[in-house]
Amino acid sequence: MVPIYGLHHIGLTVPNMDEAVRFFETMFGAVTVLRVDGVNVDDEFMKLRLGVPAGRRIEQQRVIVCGAGGNLGCSSIAARMTLRPSNATAKSAPAISPFR
Repeated sequence: MVPIYGLHHIGLTVPNMDEAVRFFETMFGAVTVLRVDGVNVDDEFMKLRLGVPAGRRIEQQRVIVCGAGGNLGCSSIAARMTLRPSNATAKSAPAISPFR
């Protein structure tokens, strides 16, 4: 067995960032230490690193700290908007989560 000396962070995909952060703040006294909106990575990264289908993007990311332990990284993922003719109405797909 490989010895484990610590934990840096655990990542969660959440359907609603505000609700997720509020939950961890309320239940565990968590503090947001990093906020990133609109992360731009390619489809290959999304598929290989995150297991997310092509055509998705990271909408928001938050790193929160709960006490003196490891960090919790929360990401919300949505469909990429595609350009359409001006007479068409663009709609985005709902955010996805492996927990739904």
